[in-house]
Amino acid sequence: MCLQKTAEVVFISEQKHCRAAVGMLKMMADGNRNWALFSPGDSRMPRMMIPAEQTPAAFFDRPQDFAKFIYVARMVEWQATAQFARGKLYKSLGLAGDIEAETEGLLLANDVDTREFSQAALSSLPITEAVEWKIDEKEFKYRKDFRDETVFTIDPVTARDLDDALHIKPIANCDGAGNPGWEVGVHIADVSHFVQFGTELDHWAFNRGTSVYLVHKVIPMLPQMLCEELCSLNPDVDRLTFSVVWKINDQGEIFDEWFGRTIIRSCCKLSYEHAQDIIIHPEKDFVSSELPKIFNGKKSDEVKEAVLRLNKIAVILRKKRFENGSINFEMPKLNFTLDETSGMPNGLCLSERKEANFLVEEFMLLANMAVARKIELSFPKTALLRRHPPPKIKMLRDILEKCEKVGFEIDGSSSATIASSLLKYEGNNELKRTVVQ
Repeated sequence: MCLQKTAEVVFISEQKHCRAAVGMLKMMADGNRNWALFSPGDSRMPRMMIPAEQTPAAFFDRPQDFAKFIYVARMVEWQATAQFARGKLYKSLGLAGDIEAETEGLLLANDVDTREFSQAALSSLPITEAVEWKIDEKEFKYRKDFRDETVFTIDPVTARDLDDALHIKPIANCDGAGNPGWEVGVHIADVSHFVQFGTELDHWAFNRGTSVYLVHKVIPMLPQMLCEELCSLNPDVDRLTFSVVWKINDQGEIFDEWFGRTIIRSCCKLSYEHAQDIIIHPEKDFVSSELPKIFNGKKSDEVKEAVLRLNKIAVILRKKRFENGSINFEMPKLNFTLDETSGMPNGLCLSERKEANFLVEEFMLLANMAVARKIELSFPKTALLRRHPPPKIKMLRDILEKCEKVGFEIDGSSSATIASSLLKYEGNNELKRTVVQ
C-alpha cells in the first residue's frame, strides 16, 4: 500500500504561467460553428475551445486553407465538468515550419519579453552613445588597477558580449614562506555600476532575469549598449570589473584570495579555437596572423605563455574537483549552421568541448565557489546560494538497481563514489551516455 497526501486547489493567488500555447485550429468534431478547437503542440497544455468570432475570416467555410497555420492562444478558464478549456486566440503566427513564425511562437509560449527597452529604461544609463563614455577619475581611487597585466578573454568565435576575462603573472612569494607561485585573476564585467538599484532599467532586468539564447538570435536581459559595449570586456578599452584574485602554486594550492572592484584593459580577444591551438602546440612560435590582434604593448609570446600556464593549473584544479566528488554529466550537444539568407539550418555537427573550454570553466567555477564561501561567511543566516539538491533516494535506488541488473555496478553511497564508478566507462562514450541518461 502506498499512502499519498492529497489536497485541493481552492484559490490561485497569483498566476505565474502565461497560459499561452502555440498550436493549430480545426473544426469541432460535432460541427458546432460557434466554436473552433485549438490543439496546442505542447502536450502539457489542454485543448481549448475558441469563440467563432475570434477565428480567421472564412475559417468555417474553408477550414482546410488554415490547416497549416499556427496560432497563439491563451487559456481563459477550464470548468471542472468541461471536456475542453476555454481560450482566447491571441494572434496568427504564420505557416508551420517557418523560422520566424516558429520562433515568435516559442518566445510567446515561454513568456519571453521581446519588447524594445523603453526610453525610461534607457534614460537610466549615464550616456547615450558608448563612444562618449570614459571611466570617471574617482573610480581609480577605490578600484585596483590591472590594466598593465596580460588580461585577455576566451570566448566562442561569434561572441559579442565578453563578460569575463583572465590574467596570470608570476609572484616571488606565493605562500608567505618565500616560495614562488602565481597571481591568477578572474575579472567579471561590473554591471552594477551602470544598473542602479530601483531604476527603471533595474526593473526591466529584474523581470527578464536572463538573456535568452536561440540558435540564430539573442533576446538580451540588458540594452545592447551594455551587453556589447560598456559591459563587454573588449580589447584595448578600459573596463570596470569585479574581480577575484588568488595566490596559487603549481600544485593548485590556494594561499590567498582577494575580492574587489577593479579596472582592466584586455589585450586580446581569443576564441576557444585560438586557445586550443596554443594548448596543443605549446612549442609553436605563433605569427601575428595566427592570433587576434594584441594590444597594450603585449606580445604574442606573453599571451601564449599565459594560456599555457593557466591551462596547467586548470588541469590540476579539475583533477582535484573530480577527486572530491564532482560528477561529469556532460552529454553531446548539436550545433547548427544556418543559411545566411533564409536562416534555415543547412548543417550540423557535434559540439566537442576541449581543453580550452575546461580552462575557462575551471576558473569560473573556482570564482563562483570562492564568492559563495565569502557570502556565506559574511551573511551566515541570510546567504542565498544556488546549489543542486541531492537526488531523490527512491529514484536513485531504482536507477542503481536497474544498472546492476544489466551489469553496470555503480556505488551510489556518495557523489565521489558515483564519479569513481563512472570512471570505469571512460573511453566507451556510448556506454557512459547510456548509464548517465
